[in-house]
Amino acid sequence: MKKLLSVIMTAVMLIGITPTAIPQANEPYKLTELVLNSQNIPLLHYYTDLEKVYLNPGSYSDFSDDEIMQISLVPKLKELRMFVPIQISAHWPYRDITSFGSLTNLEVLSFRNIRVTDISALSNLVNLEVLILNDARVTDVSALSGLTKLKYLDLSSH
Repeated sequence: MKKLLSVIMTAVMLIGITPTAIPQANEPYKLTELVLNSQNIPLLHYYTDLEKVYLNPGSYSDFSDDEIMQISLVPKLKELRMFVPIQISAHWPYRDITSFGSLTNLEVLSFRNIRVTDISALSNLVNLEVLILNDARVTDVSALSGLTKLKYLDLSSH
């Protein structure tokens, strides 16, 4: 039953509905991957085994520093991906990704269609193996020089 509730919660988050109540449980849900939007970030503390989080902004707004802090408290998080549809990203100004520099356990960070110019905050991500920043307008990559585990880097633009 608990596994079924986890699958249902994930399905609810996938379609962007914010649940008003979470079933009470004696232990956290055992999901390892989750797709969510900023409205669902407060639910992360129920999922202590999360290793992969896929952020779906679904609007023109940024994730706040507080929401990024909540993501950084997920103890096993190794992969964070955000995809913004082209039709939305075209209207977004360049993003400040400073808050994501606190996610030091990350091995994979992928922001697709996120317009970024400054990646200096990512110098703290010492476990990073894959970094994808599509549509980035980065001119200085020196912040990545200390990332000795980095195996794949994609800074391509459209």
